[in-house]
Amino acid sequence: MKHDTPEAIKALVFQVHKLINKKHVDTEDALKLLKPYLTVDKIEDLTETQSAAGLHLLCSLAGDCYRIMGDVQKAVRQYCRALQFKPGGTCSEYYAELIVDNKISEHYQNAYDNLLQNKENHKQMPLSYHVRAMWFLTKAILRNPSLFRKRREGKQSSKVLKAELKLLLER
Repeated sequence: MKHDTPEAIKALVFQVHKLINKKHVDTEDALKLLKPYLTVDKIEDLTETQSAAGLHLLCSLAGDCYRIMGDVQKAVRQYCRALQFKPGGTCSEYYAELIVDNKISEHYQNAYDNLLQNKENHKQMPLSYHVRAMWFLTKAILRNPSLFRKRREGKQSSKVLKAELKLLLER
């Protein structure tokens, strides 16, 4: 178990996010900061909800680092771990895309289920959440457009990923 405060976790998330969202991505330093959290199941001084949310974000960021580095297996492992803390969480599309692109059949069902849960999670969010998210996303894209992942054939939305996974599961 790791001991921390919600403020410390939030500061860590922002610190790691800055390391991987700049022109010269520093995934090695980001992973050094994340390492103590990648094997724990609870952050001791937080409530159950805060701990799950914090570990979801930290494991998602680790998955992002490994994805950027090209280490598919470690990225999948961290995204999968993140989604255990928050099914349908923020990394569902990245996880599903890695699974489909790399044909990792043992994860097809989990990726599909998480995409469905992600859609449900978004439906339950208030409009103010979506407006804020779009504002931050637009600001980030304007700052550094090259960091946003390339999608096959233009746009590969979660709808396309769900359809691909559904076909793969039916085989």
